[in-house]
Amino acid sequence: MDDALYADIASAVGNSTFILLRAGDDDAWAMDQIIARLEQSFVDHGLNPQQHLLVIPWLSVEKFQSLLDLCDIYLDCPSFSGYTTAWQAVHHGLPS
Repeated sequence: MDDALYADIASAVGNSTFILLRAGDDDAWAMDQIIARLEQSFVDHGLNPQQHLLVIPWLSVEKFQSLLDLCDIYLDCPSFSGYTTAWQAVHHGLPS
């Protein structure tokens, strides 16, 4: 798992927020596990997860693209290609 990677980035960068999109109720159990793992990784790194992790509801395409306009960088997990979302981020001028 790459959970510690995000905590490492937060440790190096400092003031940062990782935005996680929560999908529908059908997959809530999986997202709950991911959030718990990430929170624990941040705690293990001496970081307050509430200061770095923001979970928001799944967005429409239009709202997601508006969110990209507010971001400084787009990150995907290393084991996920993220083709569509990464492509959208690059077209919004974000490094990814």
